[in-house]
Amino acid sequence: MTDGIFTCPVCKELLFIEGNSLKCSKRHSFDISRRGYVNLLLSGDSSNHGDDRNMVTSRRDFLNLGHYHPLADIVAGKCLNFAQSGARILDIGCGEGYYTSIIKEKLASGGKEATVLGIDISKTALDYACRRNKDISYAVSSAFSLPLPEESVDIAVNVFAPHDTEEISRVLRDEGILIMVL
Repeated sequence: MTDGIFTCPVCKELLFIEGNSLKCSKRHSFDISRRGYVNLLLSGDSSNHGDDRNMVTSRRDFLNLGHYHPLADIVAGKCLNFAQSGARILDIGCGEGYYTSIIKEKLASGGKEATVLGIDISKTALDYACRRNKDISYAVSSAFSLPLPEESVDIAVNVFAPHDTEEISRVLRDEGILIMVL
């Protein structure tokens, strides 16, 4: 989990690691799961959102067969080409972390240090994403209310996931890049 990147869904202030939680200066607190993601989804009910375990494991198993690896390699290659060292890259609707992990690996093999973040509305998906790559900071959140400050992302990635172009524009830096696969 990266410190000082995500914002509090209540007050929009930056969240910092304190023990096993992320907390803002107003003391709103969000526990970091044992797998390593943080749930920043505010909801009036306790039901699960997004894909369930069967959907996530089916997609993971299919993706692990490599059918979409050429696409993932192209997306990761674009990230490598556009990213400067120190870039912040956000995968919106990252699911079980397949594309996110390949992006992180491509950047590392290309010698570029970057902070890679993944958000998804499914806790189950992020549980699997954390197992795939622990060097990525993951948060449960809606693509329609990204838990990030304005103009804080250098590259936003969205592969086959719901999105909100206004929300993406809000978090992208002025010279930011959007890589989208529909």
